[in-house]
Amino acid sequence: MANVYEAVITYQGADQLWSNVLHFSVAETGAFRPDEYADAMLTSFEGDIYPPLLDCLSTTVHIASAMAKRVTGGGSVAVTHTYALADFPGTRAGEIGNSSENIVVEFPVLLNAKNVSGKMFISGILDSDIENNEFADTIKTRANAVGTTLLSTFTMASGHGDYHYVVYNRATGFFASPTWRRLSPVVGSQRRRLRP
Repeated sequence: MANVYEAVITYQGADQLWSNVLHFSVAETGAFRPDEYADAMLTSFEGDIYPPLLDCLSTTVHIASAMAKRVTGGGSVAVTHTYALADFPGTRAGEIGNSSENIVVEFPVLLNAKNVSGKMFISGILDSDIENNEFADTIKTRANAVGTTLLSTFTMASGHGDYHYVVYNRATGFFASPTWRRLSPVVGSQRRRLRP
């Protein structure tokens, strides 16, 4: 049986924290508790999702933590992985631009008879990635790689099953699996930053 899990990836850089909220359909194929599936999914992120994401980020930014919990089928307690500064730093040398400026990967789907898009805001990009309010080709290529990665199906270790990215509506409980992605042509703005 598949259930939707919510994952919150939190980043730190330039004395600020910000996060992405993503949803995944987890095929609960074993006899594990929901928190064990959440933990296995977060462990899988380290090899499956983080590498292309870190290729977008400045070396002055790192992934500080990730939290996951089941949000359908009765929900679950949250599982959190916290990381040291050196565990998952960005890979690109250069100064971070304004952390509220984002390249946005959109995942269009038809959800409950409406066209909607799931979005992943990629903050922590370099100041030089935006010129004349347009993105440089380098960051567009790297952000497209993140989008392509999220369209994949991943396998968790120890028989915990597979998971894949979905667009989820909390109000209705509907979710859909996107089959393609696109980059927003304009600079995105994420205003949900947190203080460290």
